[in-house]
Amino acid sequence: MKIREVITQVDDLYANAMTEEDKLQWLENIENKIYKEIVLTHEDQVPMTDFSDDDNTLIAPTPYDSLYINYIIAKIHQYTNETVRYNNAMIIFNQQYQEFANWYNRTKLPLTKER
Repeated sequence: MKIREVITQVDDLYANAMTEEDKLQWLENIENKIYKEIVLTHEDQVPMTDFSDDDNTLIAPTPYDSLYINYIIAKIHQYTNETVRYNNAMIIFNQQYQEFANWYNRTKLPLTKER
């Protein structure tokens, strides 16, 4: 999924008053987390996503890419003080994040420690 597609889908799914800059920052934050916690622990690392072009593709592929949408929606709920909706959205996001991490761990070789 491309950066622009995430922002567009979030805005189509959930009317909100958050700025595009806020949404891009949250998206970049979760992409950095994926890169540091998952990608960097494996061989054949994909490059970090360049956020200077919103046509660039994010790390998590289909069917795992909906985690980005749910994360942004959760952040919108957090900043609009909708605690119950935020908690529910984070439960869904955390499940999707874990499913992606599990898939990545199954399909990529882990880094080996040199002695």
